[in-house]
Amino acid sequence: MKYNSLHMRILFLYLLFLFAVFPAKAQTIKPFGAAIYVDDLERASEWYQDIFDVTSTNKISYPELNNLNIEILNNEYLQFELVERDNSFSIYELEPDYNIREKPLRGFYKLAFQVEDIEYLYEQIQAKQVEIHFELTTDSEFGIKTFIIRDPGNNLLQFIEIISK
Repeated sequence: MKYNSLHMRILFLYLLFLFAVFPAKAQTIKPFGAAIYVDDLERASEWYQDIFDVTSTNKISYPELNNLNIEILNNEYLQFELVERDNSFSIYELEPDYNIREKPLRGFYKLAFQVEDIEYLYEQIQAKQVEIHFELTTDSEFGIKTFIIRDPGNNLLQFIEIISK
């Protein structure tokens, strides 16, 4: 079939119509927050407020749902949803000597946060006697400085400073 200029005009108008009605749209995805099950809401809340400079902005309780308690902590950049529930459990209850390096559990491994001055933060974390899982190191291949800590529930939290390669 030969296409003449009328066919090309119709095709052009049809495509123009499609793009006008269904515009291509880039989706911006930004981090919003993390929900973390904890065994002691008060202790975890104090810890996260101290380490991340977040403030408690809401507390909700549902006693009828296995004593479900939720606390929202946030600041301008972060939001944590701490969740405490009587029927939650830890991998350490199932495997007391669990070692993530020897036998990684499937699922989320850690939460990572980018910082501007990792050495300053590392000193602050050490002063607060937080358990350090992976010491401050420079990874030239990835172009980062990084360290990993454990929160009171043994969740791993990584801090990263981007450096030039």
